Amino acid sequence: MTLTRGPDGRQAASVTPGPGRKGRFFRTLEQDGRVTVLPSDADQLVAAGRLDRGLFDVTALLAQQYDAAHTDALPLIVEETDGMTASSLNELTGLADNASVRRLDSIDAHALRVGDVDLGRFWKALVSADGQRTKAADAPRVWLDGRVSASLDRSTAQIGAPDVWSAGYRGDGVKVAVLDTGADQSHPDLAGRVTAAEDFSGSGSTADKFGHGTHVASVVGGSGVGSGSGSTRRGVAPGAWRWSARCSVTTVSAVRRR
Repeated sequence: MTLTRGPDGRQAASVTPGPGRKGRFFRTLEQDGRVTVLPSDADQLVAAGRLDRGLFDVTALLAQQYDAAHTDALPLIVEETDGMTASSLNELTGLADNASVRRLDSIDAHALRVGDVDLGRFWKALVSADGQRTKAADAPRVWLDGRVSASLDRSTAQIGAPDVWSAGYRGDGVKVAVLDTGADQSHPDLAGRVTAAEDFSGSGSTADKFGHGTHVASVVGGSGVGSGSGSTRRGVAPGAWRWSARCSVTTVSAVRRR
């Protein structure tokens, strides 16, 4: 599939059906600058909530770099149905038996990546059984394992933090513990404010390799300097003393008032 933009600003999708998919038609919808391309054999599954519509949102897929230029596999979350095992899931998706499939216990699903060469086989298995079209109610739910990004430009306003700051309360003198995946001590919002760090996870480091702990520390009391947007990305209590530690799955870093 190729997405192009014409002189009038409208976008157009050119679709080349894969092997065995001749006769399928593809409906293109552009709304609010976003282009969705929905194949005819996906209509029933999308309408029944078995397929994530985000799988066909071409604009969002490109923005997340889920295109051929940036990746050779599509990350998916597949609902676990009765009797499903990692092996049977591999059979459904066309993956090799040694492929990496991670079970997500909290939502009874599996996370996996389906390579370009396997996508056609996966789609055929999903929409047909013994040569007959699968009933939508019998198909497992499949979601795009989309990328997410963290932001502080809305959350502090949603809980009324700017009003509290205006009243003179910034958390000065309050000690707050942050337990997470570590902290990037060189981040502008935290630089010079981490006074101690402990690793209780056995990893040998308190560095934040995931980014989550640094974000959480900034939620607690980041200065907002790193974003260049002042208070719009400031943490809830920018004057509070903070410390954190790295436990079995998290890191604790101590942060104090500058």
